[in-house]
Amino acid sequence: MKRQNRPRARNRRVSNRRQRRQQHLLDVKVRSRTATQHRNRRVLVVVSQLALVIGLSVAVYFGAREGARRLFFENLDYQLSTIEVQTDGTLQREPICARVKIFLT
Repeated sequence: MKRQNRPRARNRRVSNRRQRRQQHLLDVKVRSRTATQHRNRRVLVVVSQLALVIGLSVAVYFGAREGARRLFFENLDYQLSTIEVQTDGTLQREPICARVKIFLT
């Protein structure tokens, strides 16, 4: 069996310049869709992180405010019940209480 002598295949372009340009356009369209999806996903992640940080900041602010109100301002242990004033006689009790805006009962 004899082998036929065929010319060796040379590397040739299968498409012409116009076809390659159209292929690149098609490729760009496919890539642009995925690039748009990646960009949208990145924007969504950034917006979600920003919303999370703002939400946590608001929660900490209102939580600290409510905690301070319950622990200090409305706590019966910290309310004034008696006022003792010791002076050398030049100041009376009433002007001192009026100055610090404490109402006497």
